[in-house]
Amino acid sequence: MTHCRGSQPADLVAAPVGLSDSPDGTGAPAGGARQGFSSRPLLRIGIDPGKSGGIAILRPDGRNEVHDTPVDGKAYLVGSMVDLLRTARDEAQAQGWTFAAILEYQQAMPGQGVSTMFVCGVGFGLWQGVLTALDIPYVLVRPAMWKRKLGLSSEKASSIALAQQRFPALAYRLLKSKDGRAEALLLATLVGIRE
Repeated sequence: MTHCRGSQPADLVAAPVGLSDSPDGTGAPAGGARQGFSSRPLLRIGIDPGKSGGIAILRPDGRNEVHDTPVDGKAYLVGSMVDLLRTARDEAQAQGWTFAAILEYQQAMPGQGVSTMFVCGVGFGLWQGVLTALDIPYVLVRPAMWKRKLGLSSEKASSIALAQQRFPALAYRLLKSKDGRAEALLLATLVGIRE
């Protein structure tokens, strides 16, 4: 299992390293807190890193938001990526909340073109770099694993339907053409969950 700055995906969703409130450092819960996290409220960040992906921010007070991955044509807008994550991190720190992210692992798939694989890898690496630079703890998770955890098929429509059900206030933003938003929201729900 990879926590924070690793390069391999987690087989199970888990709390990122650095947030354990275990007195002995084993990750065992202390004082009845959620395993791997302090008892403070948790701001959750979910990232579907593709060019048509999205980023979701779930706040403990229920003010949730979802954005498209910042791109301009073929280029990722790194400054906008940084701004979104820095704003969320700074708000969490000001409110006294714990914060962590989950990033969907990307890898080459059979039948993908070289250019597509390259662009996918660039975006994935950029998100990892921004999370690391901003010192936001994160875990990597394979698409099949998180979808199985939520009882979803590989069909994008199933992710959209579940996200619309769980986040009715954001349903108008969860369109078929914007499935990355729905997947980012669902990923964010898994931050801090252990099997």
